[in-house]
Amino acid sequence: MWPGRTRSLVKAVREAVGDDFQLMVDGNSCYSAPRAIELGRYLEQMGVWHFEEPCPYFDLEETAKVARALDLPIAGGEQDWDLRVFREMLVKQAVDILQPDVIKCYGFSHAKKIAALADAFGTFITVHNAQPNLGTVATLHFAAATPACRYAQEYSIEPHPLRDRLFEPKLEVVDGHIAVPDGPGLGVTLNEDVIKEMRVG
Repeated sequence: MWPGRTRSLVKAVREAVGDDFQLMVDGNSCYSAPRAIELGRYLEQMGVWHFEEPCPYFDLEETAKVARALDLPIAGGEQDWDLRVFREMLVKQAVDILQPDVIKCYGFSHAKKIAALADAFGTFITVHNAQPNLGTVATLHFAAATPACRYAQEYSIEPHPLRDRLFEPKLEVVDGHIAVPDGPGLGVTLNEDVIKEMRVG
């Protein structure tokens, strides 16, 4: 990395997509509060929609300093699973938007509790997803069935050798959207041959 890298990247993306496109920037838990605030002020000027994990995700006090200093919404929660931690984020006003990951936070029922908690505090959620296979399918269902989920964030739609073989029907991006599979269960049928191939032991 080089000095000014983040500013250069955000500026280049903004110029490429125009002003009508919502940008979201992920700090990946790597900034101190002063540095995150400095960068956040630039992100505000660039019309960024949310700033994710500006400080180490477990340091809610530092993240709260950033949230207080900026008008830019702060998002967080992808690393967490404990409902009490999500509540602490809201009580401390460390984040404006919760980001539960259905796979990491014990599944649908627990993720729904996190969404209800956000709603009770007058805020909302977006979904985190880094799973390029069934996690994406589960995330689609959760987002579609959760009013507190206000916008999509990531569905890991990049090409992946396992995802396109693991289940049918394949997920297709059409006009920037993915339809929620509407079959029984998660709406997809697993390829048993691929499961046997990937089995360990």
